[in-house]
Amino acid sequence: MCIPSNRRSAIAIEAPVLIVADINTLWRSCPFQALSGLRPVLGLAPMDPLIAMRHRRLPWGAKRGTQQKMTVLSIVLPFGWATRRAAEVLPRLWTAALKECRSVGADPSALVVTSPHYAPLVRDLSSEFPICYYCSDDYMNYAGWNSNEMRQQESVVVQNAKHSFFVSEALRDRAVKEYAIDPARGSVSMNATGEEFLAPVSDLEIDRLLSRFRKLTRPIAGVIGGISDRLDFDLIEKVAESDAVGSVLLVGPVAAGFKDARLDTLRRNPKCIFAAEQAHDALRVWLQAVDVALIPFRSCHFNTMCSPMRLFDHLAASRPIVATDACSQVREFQDCVMIASTDEEFLEKVKQALSAPADSTYLELMRKRAREHTWAARALTLNSRIDAELEKAACKADSLQ
Repeated sequence: MCIPSNRRSAIAIEAPVLIVADINTLWRSCPFQALSGLRPVLGLAPMDPLIAMRHRRLPWGAKRGTQQKMTVLSIVLPFGWATRRAAEVLPRLWTAALKECRSVGADPSALVVTSPHYAPLVRDLSSEFPICYYCSDDYMNYAGWNSNEMRQQESVVVQNAKHSFFVSEALRDRAVKEYAIDPARGSVSMNATGEEFLAPVSDLEIDRLLSRFRKLTRPIAGVIGGISDRLDFDLIEKVAESDAVGSVLLVGPVAAGFKDARLDTLRRNPKCIFAAEQAHDALRVWLQAVDVALIPFRSCHFNTMCSPMRLFDHLAASRPIVATDACSQVREFQDCVMIASTDEEFLEKVKQALSAPADSTYLELMRKRAREHTWAARALTLNSRIDAELEKAACKADSLQ
């Protein structure tokens, strides 16, 4: 959850503003932070009172801040603002966004919504205001979310949006099929990495980091990213048992409420070191500290549809990557990711990756692929498509006058 500071708005007075609802997760904020370098962006960060209290968010109401060049408006809304009270409360969010724009003499150019929960707002505004959809996840398969409701709401959003961006081809193809939209109205915009992750880390920084974990032994196999039922814990255990591996380093938060006996087994394994959640901008050192990076996704529907940020961060770190074949998007990078279809093949590829240093050609390929998939590169594509949709809307409005 973003809790921005109370600094003055960064919106340029003379330029129309792209409003984004909302930027409450890293994978939603990153693309629009990058986009803010090309056009004024107002990111909305709504939260309910309980979350506000957890973050000591006082006083309530609207609070302004910035993320890079993106202006962020944090707004405390009543409980149920995204679900049962959405139709009642979301107009307040829109009113607050308009007020922020007008306070600096700017007009909104378009609205981007990042969740099916904004369907009531899309329904109310789509006939008079350009709207785009940025789909960063398979919301129908979110734990605790009603899949039928999400499908109905996403249908409203996609069918009323001028254009929809999906982080994976699988998500885009499903929307085209299920919501019967013209394929030209949906495009793929994968997750990406920050340009800062491309910068090499010194041996001194790595040694300083690893010295905090005395039990770590090289070679280090790293699992960096969120820990949840998306991971194959049995496979990670097998990696830890391999004589080719000194330690398995797990860096990332455990999903809220997630419990698994296999994860408990890993915690008891002396070769598995858990470093807990780290600030995203600090991950650069962790990513380059490992000898081989692991993406041990298990076979499940969610992994088939996803766009893993860890993939792009690992590419930027230029460490050998071994992955299962559970994620469709990872398979698109098989020129620089070692992909295994069985546990035995996975373990063998880990041994291969650790048996000899990666050659310069392979490392340069990884860097090239990472440079192609930065958030700055994504922002250029998003900006071009949004401009095209705004131009279409303007031409249509002119023809009706």
